Amino acid sequence: MKKKIISIILTSAMVFSALCGCGSNQDQSTADGNAAGQASSDDKIVLSVSVMANEEEKKIFEDAIDRFETAHPDCTVDASYTSGSTWGEYCDKLLIQIGSGEAPDVIHVAIEGTQMLVKNNVLLPLDDMIAADPDGQAMLDDFVDATTDVFTIDGKLYELPTDCNDAVVHVNTKMFQDAGIEIPYDGWTWDEFRSIAKQLTTGEGDSKVYGFATSLAPSWLAGWFMSNGSDYINSDWTDSNLSDPKALETVEFLNNLVNEDKSMPVPETTTDATSLFAAGRVAMIATGIWPFPSYRANGFEDVDVVPMPTNSEDAKVGFGVGGVGIYSKSKHPQEAYELMKELTSVETGKAKCASGTCVPVRYSLSGEESYLSQCPNAKLFFDSLENGKALPSPMNYSDLERITNSMFSAVFSGASPAQEAVTNADTELKQSFANLK
Repeated sequence: MKKKIISIILTSAMVFSALCGCGSNQDQSTADGNAAGQASSDDKIVLSVSVMANEEEKKIFEDAIDRFETAHPDCTVDASYTSGSTWGEYCDKLLIQIGSGEAPDVIHVAIEGTQMLVKNNVLLPLDDMIAADPDGQAMLDDFVDATTDVFTIDGKLYELPTDCNDAVVHVNTKMFQDAGIEIPYDGWTWDEFRSIAKQLTTGEGDSKVYGFATSLAPSWLAGWFMSNGSDYINSDWTDSNLSDPKALETVEFLNNLVNEDKSMPVPETTTDATSLFAAGRVAMIATGIWPFPSYRANGFEDVDVVPMPTNSEDAKVGFGVGGVGIYSKSKHPQEAYELMKELTSVETGKAKCASGTCVPVRYSLSGEESYLSQCPNAKLFFDSLENGKALPSPMNYSDLERITNSMFSAVFSGASPAQEAVTNADTELKQSFANLK
């Protein structure tokens, strides 16, 4: 069973890592041990924690651990950091740790791994601990509802959110202004988006500038299904939803951008839409807040964000979220709970806002200047969470990715009509879910 689970999750995170602001653009590395945790550990409770973080995020977690150790002198923390990997690879490593009897007390993992860990009894439900904590309910009330709802499975809460990203449209403000196009800060429809993408597509060959670009991955394309009130899979992530007529409509819309309007290059898994956008090769992309520090570092300032265009009154905004939970067999669950609270505290959240890689997950941090200063319309990212829907992360994500990528490739290449490709993908995805039962 373990081998099957590892296979299922191995490819379960592509852009989710970026959406959650973790592990991107870093070399693979692990660092085990905390200097304070090594000293006088014989008479202290030693808590282990596993974290996915790049160097900047690692410093934020280390500062939180220092605060915890200062407030809890009877505890020391042994932290293991992983960077440069996908969430699937990280979960693979985590399973090996657990299997070898070296499970961490506190586990940092995004939604890609939550279902797998819960279904295998790796995470401890937090509800009773929060109910017994005088500050627990106030803490819970401060988290954006959508970010805790996604960590609630079968009525029980298993993680507290650490960071979040949701997809909105990044626009090249100079291109809009030069073309005399009003920037749609108040929202727009699919038809308006399509018209503007065509207007912003100029040139030929190597000098061509496209109106829009995206990568070929479920997480990059899911937002278009959600903006049409649909999704790849059903609401509880147990079956395909590709038989929904709105799903076919979404595939046809994206295909029109590629093959009829020529306003979007054929998406590939290797497409780096963010780099193309920053280089002025495309006028728009749809992603989270995480690229803005890189934009500034490279002197790219002609950028702002606007809402995703919609084609349905039931439109949602896709988001990814990371969190921390407690190992179900931890020998020190109460101390682990206190550490988890510090890793998700207001102070930790402020530091994450200042990093520019994620959106606040607490209502109380939505007005932080360090967050709002990331771009002129940064407030949109937080406001969009109120209408947020978690990017699909089922147990069989690897199959979801393979099947939907094949579907889009067949359509974009002209190998299959949209209806045929979607129907075939629906059948295959339904069988994948049936195989899990």
